[in-house]
Amino acid sequence: MPALSLMDALRQRGFEGTSSAVTHSLGTPPVLDDRTPLNKKNYLRCVLACEELFAVGIVFKSIGTSVFYAYLLKYHKLPPLGKTAKELMALVNNENEEEADVPILQSLLVEAPKPAIALAAEDDDIAGDDYPEEVLPAVAVEAIPPAPCEGAGWG
Repeated sequence: MPALSLMDALRQRGFEGTSSAVTHSLGTPPVLDDRTPLNKKNYLRCVLACEELFAVGIVFKSIGTSVFYAYLLKYHKLPPLGKTAKELMALVNNENEEEADVPILQSLLVEAPKPAIALAAEDDDIAGDDYPEEVLPAVAVEAIPPAPCEGAGWG
């Protein structure tokens, strides 16, 4: 899902963006870090799935790496300490069967967000779509000179 679609889905769920780091935990206000959203798709997915992550006791911040959030989404737990990004990516890609067969977070299975503006149907009455059958000719208007102002210093 594209990052901007994720942002739309989060805004429809009541999240507000902020340009600073955010800690996500049970009971915190629905705020997300909206800095560079195109680089934070996995983070945005975690925010979308935050209720399920909170249900298993996870607290996370908006300053993690993409692979950190990918692991969080896949295994519903914090990554093990001491693992490199390459090792975590191998776990996420199921190259190591150690943590396979984990269910997908249900809140990530969302429909595409509804458009904010509803498009008009073909038969709807739209203001300004009725045109007169006869176009009237332009009428000449005589220009009226401006009235002189007293005290304007003209002379």
